[in-house]
Amino acid sequence: MRGSLSASERHDRKRAEHKRYYAQTAFKYERRKWTEDEDKLVLIQRIPDRELSRIIKRSMKSISNRRWRLRKAASENKQTGLAGE
Repeated sequence: MRGSLSASERHDRKRAEHKRYYAQTAFKYERRKWTEDEDKLVLIQRIPDRELSRIIKRSMKSISNRRWRLRKAASENKQTGLAGE
């Protein structure tokens, strides 16, 4: 049947799309420490990551990773009762 892909082929295609998306801004900006203002912009998600990447001069992947780390830390702090510290 035309257009049918196996699970392996779908996975490979999805992975290739993912790599192309994040490669658009990968290695474009120098490495530096995150500021509190950048963290706030990453967490509020009012604009797409592609646009935020241009504003704060960080890759889309680094923005995605930072958002995950900030949320994970907040979740862990909430569970241990260390929220706000």
